[in-house]
Amino acid sequence: MSSDSGILISFVIAAYNVEKYLCDCLDSIRDERFENIVEALVVNDGSTDRTREIAEEYVKWNPSIFRLINKQNGGLASVFNIGIREARGKYWISLDGDDTINREELFAFVDAIRDVDVDIIRFPKTIFDENREIIDEIKDPPFIHNFAVLSQILKEHVKIEEDYRLYADGPFVLYTIPYLKKSICLDMPIYRYRYSQEQSVSVKSLIKNKNDLFGTTWNMIEFYKQHREYLSVSETKSAWESLIQARIRTMYFIALFDKDTNLYEMNEKLKEDVPNLFDNAYFVVRVIRLNITPLNCLIKQFYKVMKCFIK
Repeated sequence: MSSDSGILISFVIAAYNVEKYLCDCLDSIRDERFENIVEALVVNDGSTDRTREIAEEYVKWNPSIFRLINKQNGGLASVFNIGIREARGKYWISLDGDDTINREELFAFVDAIRDVDVDIIRFPKTIFDENREIIDEIKDPPFIHNFAVLSQILKEHVKIEEDYRLYADGPFVLYTIPYLKKSICLDMPIYRYRYSQEQSVSVKSLIKNKNDLFGTTWNMIEFYKQHREYLSVSETKSAWESLIQARIRTMYFIALFDKDTNLYEMNEKLKEDVPNLFDNAYFVVRVIRLNITPLNCLIKQFYKVMKCFIK
């Protein structure tokens, strides 16, 4: 299957107030040799800084590579849905506006996939710090930045609920899985993920945004229930299981610190909906909640117990 436009890859760039990093992101794709092969589709999600103006400069430089869509702020799900609809490339890759692409690896990647006929292409991603030092490499796709998926599959089958503004990456990956039949894995780490202390997730921010995390996770579980027959025998079984389990463990982690979360109700629903993914986290959290030992002992106990069910 080929794209009518002849473009091989669409990078759909989620951009919200990323003026500090956007030039790095777009410069990593700024090369005339990518013309009519790669497109960078910047979806400006209602930014209030100079994100729009910066993206416009790149569109002026080469509109055959760079495109800009401006929209009201609606969150990542709305960015994904617009990116799916507007992408012109054969393959679709999500790129955050504060991350970059390894340009030399991308040239090799383009050559390697020109004639392939698969639904998903998996690749590693590297993680770099503020000093541009590589600190890790992740080789366990499919997660949101580890694969290129056939755009036609997304256009025909995938639409993310826009009820929640955050945590749309999990549903995006899960909703794609049932339609993936053929895949290849290339050891070409084209994606470079930026890690900074500003991006680290705190307990406070998790609790603040728990409605979005819980809501998208329940949507994922509902999707799993509807596609249980396929997902249970799919070659990607371990991938989607890991995806949902990671979300469930985060829910329990939030419940540990947030007394407003109805732990019992959540636990009973999980036990009913996904008994095969259910573990003893409820009892772990409940014991720690009731523990009245000094804080330092509590923290030590927490990490010790979490190791029992986080793999």
